[in-house]
Amino acid sequence: MRSVLLYLRNTDEKTLSNFLRQICPGQTSPWIVRVDGDACLYIDFYNEARHEFETDEWSALAEALGGEPAVSLGVDVSGQHAGDQQVKEFLSAVLSKFHGVAQDDYTEHCWTLEEILSGHKEEGHTFFDYNGWYKENL
Repeated sequence: MRSVLLYLRNTDEKTLSNFLRQICPGQTSPWIVRVDGDACLYIDFYNEARHEFETDEWSALAEALGGEPAVSLGVDVSGQHAGDQQVKEFLSAVLSKFHGVAQDDYTEHCWTLEEILSGHKEEGHTFFDYNGWYKENL
């Protein structure tokens, strides 16, 4: 399973939960985005970030956000789906509403929505470029 993490500043869990219920009607944590009735994205709060980051990584994240995150989300992408479109749509919805950044499994870069949508590259790859990283590491 591939993952994306979201770090947000100008919200709290209650506000974000209410917003996610709009995107995934009738659901509570974890929220699931489906493709043709099949689970594609599994979304839940990610409360372990502060404990899992090294000090310098946490400092870089706080610098990119303009302060420490108020709330974080983990988005797991099912291996049954590419998930590219669903990830971009979900990140667009959340990052258009709340100030934040995203990270994928492949770099430590804190991606803004503008970078994700524009095709910005870090280490020669766009955001969530699992195929490119796989091919590079063959």
